[in-house]
Amino acid sequence: MRPTALAALLALFAAGAPATAAPGTWEGALPCADCAAPRHRLQLLAGGSYILDLTDRQPRGGPDRLLRETGSWQTRPDGQIELIGGPEHRRFAQLPDGRLRPLDRHGKPIASRLYRPLTPSPQPDTLQTGIVVHLADAGLFTRCGDGRRLPVAQAGASLALEQAYLAHREQAGAPLAVSLVGHLETLPGPDGGSAEMLVVDRVDRPLPGQGCPGAPQLSTMRWSLESLPGSEAAIPSGPRTPWLQFDPTQRRLLGATGCNRLSGEYRSWGAAGLSLLSLATTRMACPASDVESAFLHALSRATHRIQAGNRLDLLADGVPVARFVAR
Repeated sequence: MRPTALAALLALFAAGAPATAAPGTWEGALPCADCAAPRHRLQLLAGGSYILDLTDRQPRGGPDRLLRETGSWQTRPDGQIELIGGPEHRRFAQLPDGRLRPLDRHGKPIASRLYRPLTPSPQPDTLQTGIVVHLADAGLFTRCGDGRRLPVAQAGASLALEQAYLAHREQAGAPLAVSLVGHLETLPGPDGGSAEMLVVDRVDRPLPGQGCPGAPQLSTMRWSLESLPGSEAAIPSGPRTPWLQFDPTQRRLLGATGCNRLSGEYRSWGAAGLSLLSLATTRMACPASDVESAFLHALSRATHRIQAGNRLDLLADGVPVARFVAR
C-alpha cells in the first residue's frame, strides 16, 4: 500500500472509520449481457485475492457455461469493497444483514432491479436445512434459505445422505427435509461439462414430515412460472407469464397458461404431497405456442412439492417438472 493511502487510512481509523470487510463467500446473479441464466459466486479470500465464478445455465439441457474472474480486493476508506484486476471495475457496499450491494464505478447505488445484493453463502461448518430427493445415483438438494437447487456430488458424505433418504422417505421420489453440513465445489458433471455441486461434509439428521421453516403457505401467494425443466418451451414474460393460485377453503386452484384461464382442484398433504386434479382451461384463440401444453402436462404429472425460500417446485416422482416464484 502506498504511504499516502496508509496515512489516509490511519487518519480515518482515528476518527472512527468503517470496519474492514471480512473474507467470505457470497452468491447471487449479476447482470450478464450474453447469459441465459447467470449465477455468480464471489469469494473474498483472506490473502487479499478474490475469485468470481459465473455459472450460466443453458436452456434446453445444454452444458453449463463456466467463467472465472480473479484479482485482488480491498476495503476502501469509505468502507466499500473494491475488486481490482478484473475485466470490470466492481464495488460493493456491505449491508447490515451481511449482503453485498453492487455499486457503480463511482461508488453510487445502481438504480436497477437487475443489480440485486449478493447473499452470504453458508460456510463449510455451518448447519443448513434443505430438501433432498434421490433417484438412482443422483441426488438433488434444495436449500431452504434461498430455494437454490444443487446437484449432490458423489463425494464426502453423499452415501450417508443417500442412506438417510432411503430410510426416512415416505415413498420413492418423495422429498425429505434434512439438516447437514456441506460446501459448494465446481466439479465435472454427467454431461461432460462442469457444474457447481453440493459436497456433503456431514449429515446432521433427517427431518421426516417437515418442510422448510418459514416457507410461505401455498394459499398466501400467487405463483408465477419460472421454468419447465425438461421442456424446450420458452416461458413468456410480463402479463402472459403462466401462474397458479390456491384456494384452501374450496381446495381449488386458479391460474393462467399464458393465454387461457385455468381452473381445477388440488389435494395437499403433509409437508410435500400435492396432486392437481380436473384441470380445465378456456378456449381462446391464442398465438401459436407450445408453453400451454407443456405447462398443463407438467401440472398433470405433479406428485409432490418443495417450498423453499420464495420458490415452489413441482415434482413427478422425484423429477422436477415445474418451478414457480412467489409474487
